[in-house]
Formats: sequence, C-alpha cells, structure tokens
Amino acid sequence: MNIISVSFNGHDSGITFLVGGKHYKTVLEERLTTVKQDETLFSVFEHVKSFNEDYVVDKIIIVNGNESNFDFIDQLLSKFKLKNKNIDIQYENNEHHLYHAASGFYSSGFDEAVCLVMDGWGSDIRFIHLVEMIGMDEDLSQDALDHISEFIQWKFMETTSVYDVSYPNNFKIMFKNYLRPHPPPEGFIEDHDVFPYKILKEIQNSSLVSCNSNYDIGMLYCLISGHLFEDNEQCGKVMGLSGYGKPNKDLPEFIIKNGLVDMNFAFSDRCVNTVNFPSMEHNNDFQKRADIAYKVQKHAEDIFRMKINDIIRMKPNVENIVLSGGVALNICANSIIQEEFPNINFYIDPIASDGCQSYGAAKYYYHKNTGSMSKDPMHTTYYGIHQPNSIILKKQIELEVAKHNK
Repeated sequence: MNIISVSFNGHDSGITFLVGGKHYKTVLEERLTTVKQDETLFSVFEHVKSFNEDYVVDKIIIVNGNESNFDFIDQLLSKFKLKNKNIDIQYENNEHHLYHAASGFYSSGFDEAVCLVMDGWGSDIRFIHLVEMIGMDEDLSQDALDHISEFIQWKFMETTSVYDVSYPNNFKIMFKNYLRPHPPPEGFIEDHDVFPYKILKEIQNSSLVSCNSNYDIGMLYCLISGHLFEDNEQCGKVMGLSGYGKPNKDLPEFIIKNGLVDMNFAFSDRCVNTVNFPSMEHNNDFQKRADIAYKVQKHAEDIFRMKINDIIRMKPNVENIVLSGGVALNICANSIIQEEFPNINFYIDPIASDGCQSYGAAKYYYHKNTGSMSKDPMHTTYYGIHQPNSIILKKQIELEVAKHNK
C-alpha cells in the first residue's frame, strides 16, 4: 500500500510518503521555505506531483485540519490531479496524541511498548460533542442540569496520554489527562464519576481519565515560553536558557499535584502575568529570566520522574517506553530519566514535532488496514530531500528582501 499523509494544523506542516508500507520520505514545509514552523503546504506538495508520477497512490490521509483547511487541501489535490482519481482520501482531526504515539512506536523497532505522549495540548473534545455522542438521555446529575448552558462553552484538551502498544495496531489507553481551561460554574460540584467527566472515561474506554484545570508540564512550558519570549512555541529556548539559571527563592513556588502544576496563571495575549512574573516586555533582567527557566526545567524533570513511576505502577513488568510529543524534545529531562531508570529501554521519538504527525498517521492506518506485522525501524533521520545550500541561501535572501520591501 502506497500512502501520502499530510499534517496541516496551523503550524509545522509536513507530508509523509510510504511505499509498500515502508517509510520513503518525510518533508517539512519549514525545511523548504526556511520559515520556522511554516504552516503552508505549497512547497511540500510539489513532491506529491513527482511521487504520483512514480507510484500508484492508494490512500491519502489528511490529519489535524479544520473544515477550512480541508477545503484548501482539496484544491491542492485537484491541482495535482489526485482529487478525481480512485484514491481513498481520509480526513482526520481528532487523534493528535494517537499519531504521536504511532510515530514513536513504529519507528522504534520494539515489538511492544508503553508510549508516553506529552505536549502543550493535543486534540480537544468539546462539551457539545459529548452531547452529540451520548444524546441527552444520559442520567445527568442535578448540578449538571442546573448548569447545562454553561457547559456548552467547555472543551477538554488532552495534555498527557499513555498507551500500551503492540503490533500490528493495538493502542490501548492506559491513562489520559485533559485540561479543562474553563473554571466550573459557581456552585457546581466536581465529581469524576458524574457527567461530563464520566462520559470522557467511557468514550476513551478507560477508567484512568483525569480532567482538571491544573497545567501539565507541556502547557506550563508553553506559557513560560510566552512569558519569556512572547511566543508560546519557543519551548526549546526555555530549556536552553535554564542552563544559565540557578535556584532563586524569590520566585513563587509551583505546587505539584499528581504530576500537574497548580498555579494561578492569568492569560494576557501571549504573556503570563502574576505578581512576581512581570512580562519580558517590561523586564530585561537576564538572570531573573534564566532563573525562571531553571525553575521550570527542574519541575519538568521532577514531573518526568513521576510519569515514569506512574507507568511502572500501572505496568510493573514494562520493559520498553517510548517518549513522544513536544515534551519528548526536552533532551535534559530525557537524559536524566535514562540514567535513573537503567532497567528500562527508552526510545525518544526523533520526529516528535507536530509536522511529523503525518508519519504517525501514515503508519497507524497502514498497519490498521493491512494487519501487517512487518517492522520498519528508523535507523536515520535523513528521510527528506537533498536541498543544496545555494537554494537555501537564495530563499533566505528572497525572504529578507521581501521583509525589507514591506
């Protein structure tokens, strides 16, 4: 089966090609345009044309888009003469963590593993969708009935997922944490055994579903990134900056509860504001910024330990653990857990960014549709295309000229 898989989710667009189920090529838009986290698809789609000329395409998978994105991709498919062919085109937009897990597992070479996925946030489930899933015949608590109109605004965003995975396509949810960004209606009694939390457990087919308003480490990193660099997507810089920091008792304490961060953060555009956390825009104290990054990094490492210990408690005989999602790119935390858990075989997904979800989706549906037990471990990360330095330099010059002309 030959598959084209496209990841298009507002940032980090990418495309993956499988030939006979084997990984043939993955290309990220940003690597072609030199625009970091480029969300367009024009450059990567040029490779669809050549792939379609060389191979018979059996399936096209579009992941992480919304309806307007799907319309745009339809236009691209038509442009490259793929839309009207006898090709199975599948649109998916609600399995973010699953594709991260698939990306890590199928590239690892393991027969079976526990996949730990952590990022800022993944797919969301809106309250209105829960109602559509179950209808209104569910036995609702009186509290839920009293506040039904307020629940309509709720959405639950996945932040941590743990899957027990084996070939060919067995992904069992062991644990999921959802962030509920809206506070509960005044007077509503939160109880994970009643609606709507009960339904989250049922649709995930797991009793180990947590839902609360505390921040997971991925979300915390995004918020601190927005605070320090005025951009929520600069988490790697936060990790780098932490190396210049030191313990600072004047900073507010982060309270860790069950691997989550209990903080009174307030959102203000892309900055995080608390009494002791003035925005970078108003504070040029490098050392204080470094100390903030240091503190967050240390908490990230503590939470990593908690997550691994949780997995060991859930599956005492676990041998292989795969880390994926944006938090898995934290090389400092990765190094520490590998040292502290020497009896576990860790595999760090080398393509854990959202753009490479195209790879995870392609592999997931290939094994699901074919039942193939064949492995295709990733021995190198050079699955893209050769891009001569002269072309890269030319594009960079063009971008600078365009900026200057504005």
